[in-house]
Amino acid sequence: MGASVLGSYWWIVLVVIAAIVGYAIYNSIKHTDR
Repeated sequence: MGASVLGSYWWIVLVVIAAIVGYAIYNSIKHTDR
């Protein structure tokens, strides 16, 4: 059962990671922007 649950929600994990990485990059660019 656990495998099927992970198979159903793996894309949510990717979205969360992408959001965190994107936010970190956005803050990095914003802070280095003159």
